[in-house]
Amino acid sequence: MEFKEVEIMPGIYLTDFRKKEKTNEICFSPEEYRMELRQKGILHPEVLRMERERFENSMEKLKETNEEIKEDEELKEIVRENEEVIERMGKYVEVINELLGEGGSIFL
Repeated sequence: MEFKEVEIMPGIYLTDFRKKEKTNEICFSPEEYRMELRQKGILHPEVLRMERERFENSMEKLKETNEEIKEDEELKEIVRENEEVIERMGKYVEVINELLGEGGSIFL
């Protein structure tokens, strides 16, 4: 397998090691994510808050990365993929907020 290396700044290179075949096996719809949390019993309010913070931190880092590389034509695909991930994580945060609004109880 050949990996493309791109110089993103003088002396700084980015190598894309991702497989070109896309799979959505680990990508859940918001409703699937809600069911996954329930099945795993991850509905304690503190755990949900930690999960929300993890997503929010990841989203912020992806936004920062996109801002840094958005002008590079060779990295447009990465920016687009990051935007999709940010959108999906935002939906997961909405699910968490809904669960917290419902009390974050294991009885949900």
